[in-house]
This record gives sequence, structure tokens and C-alpha cells, in this order.
Amino acid sequence: MAPKTNHDSQADGSIRVLTGIGQWALLVCLYMLSFRAAFTYVTSRVPAHCIRTPWVYGYLSHACLLLVALGFMAVLKPFFGGNFGIQLPRPGKSYVWPALWVGVCFGFLMLVVDYYPSLIRHSAPPGPYATNLWNVVPWLLMEGVVVGFTEEALFRGLFLGYLVNRITRSVRIGAARISVAGIIVAATFSLAHAQAFWHTSLLSALGQQLYAIAIGIFCAYLFEQSGSLLAPAIAHNAGDFVEWCCCFTMTALWHK
Repeated sequence: MAPKTNHDSQADGSIRVLTGIGQWALLVCLYMLSFRAAFTYVTSRVPAHCIRTPWVYGYLSHACLLLVALGFMAVLKPFFGGNFGIQLPRPGKSYVWPALWVGVCFGFLMLVVDYYPSLIRHSAPPGPYATNLWNVVPWLLMEGVVVGFTEEALFRGLFLGYLVNRITRSVRIGAARISVAGIIVAATFSLAHAQAFWHTSLLSALGQQLYAIAIGIFCAYLFEQSGSLLAPAIAHNAGDFVEWCCCFTMTALWHK
């Protein structure tokens, strides 16, 4: 048998990458179908007037998102090592402080991109930003505690944890090295926010895609370096919490 040439090895590597991406895409589709079924089941058993309250709807959707992701991770965990699933950070590599301050910076960037017309006009931003206590507290708890962990469990814990075991290639971005899998999942994370194209200006929607990819890559880096969801969840929560705090403040100051 003739030895494999470099061309043959490259072809084999490309086939493995494509196969890995195909398997991952199937996982994403299966997850989406399972989440939709779980969410439909839960909401069918909740009074309609509760579902119409935006923050109740948000808590229910994120609870289903997390529970389904945990179910998939429990099934797949025996077949994977490394960073797959829910784990504590590696000793001395929690990356909590970088996650926190970079997340805060992302929060202010998100505010400018999402609500620059309101900032320019000094007007209340559109959205569920009524400043009564029963609206502010549930939203800030969700955005500052819940959303980061649930979404990072899905995108980094499940999707990235799976794909990085299928695609081992990485690229350098500045001084940091990030997996190709991390970039692919970051792009998927940004596409999950594509509904903005139907609800806001084209400039804001495009800006959301760009900052979502940037946040996704940063969270992937934190996940890969720390081996845990803790730092990505903190970064995610910090950004959302800062933006929502600013939106409630703008509404309190500029509501007419």
C-alpha cells in the first residue's frame, strides 16, 4: 500500500471537518425541535394572562432552553471529555475579572448600537422598560443572573463543547488563540439575534450581528481557557445587566 501524501492527509482532514460540522448541525436541529416541543408543552399549561407578561414569557423560555440543553449534555457527556458540559474552572484560571469588566464594556457598546436614536433624542427607549418595581426587579434578575447562564450553557456548554471535540483547528486573533469551532458557534449565536432585522433599524440590526459575534468569540475564548461556563456566563450577564440598567434609567429620566 502506498504511503499517504500530504494531499491525501489534507483531504482526510477536510472530510473530518465537514463530517463534524454536519453532525453538529444535526445536533442544533435536534435541539431546536426539542426546545420547541418542551416550550409548547410548558406554555400550554400556564395561564394565558401570565404568558402575555413579557418577563414571565422570558423566564419560561430560558428555563426550557436550559433544561433541554442539560438533557442533551447528560446524554452526550459519556462520549466526550475536555470542556464538554458543566464544570468548575481550572485551578487559577477562572477568568472572572476579565469576564466582568469586558462584559460591562460590551454592555455600554450594546446600548449605543441598540438605542442610539433614543440617546440622540434624549427619549425613552422602546421596550418593556416601565419603571415600576414589579417590572424592573424581574427583568434585572433575569438579565443579570439567568440569561447568561442559560444561553452560555447552550451555546458554549453544548454547541461549542460538542463541536470543539469534532474540529480541533484553531486560529490566532491578536495575542489570543481561539478554536475554529468557537468562531462557528459565535456566528450561530449572532444569527440567533437575527430577528432584530424585523424589529429595528437596519443599522442597529447589523450592529447587533457584529457585537454578538464579538461577544460570542470572547465567551468562547473564556470557555476554552477556563474550561468552565462560569466566566462566559459572567461576561454575558454583565453586558445584559448594564444595558438594561441604562434602559430603565433612560426611561425614568426621559419618559414623556
